[in-house]
Amino acid sequence: MALARAGSSLAVPCASIVGGGLVLHVADPGGSLVLTTGMPRWGLWVNAAGDIVAEGSVTDEANGGDFWVEGGNTPLGETSPLLQAGGLVVLGTTSLT
Repeated sequence: MALARAGSSLAVPCASIVGGGLVLHVADPGGSLVLTTGMPRWGLWVNAAGDIVAEGSVTDEANGGDFWVEGGNTPLGETSPLLQAGGLVVLGTTSLT
């Protein structure tokens, strides 16, 4: 099974409350390097101490997961984009409620 590994650092402050949800803000809106080719299915929000703050499904924006990513094409019948090693992945607008 392929695993798409990428990490997006969050800005400081890392989020704001908008319409009753917590909206994450990335530090680099240009994206983060994808280390391994694959489709992300699950995401973790980890703080500087290594503790998990939140976790959830990863999809493209059209499929409404907990974390939305851009940076590849979503194959027919899939909900998450295929990310290529060496490419960039961008955390889309993500609102946790």
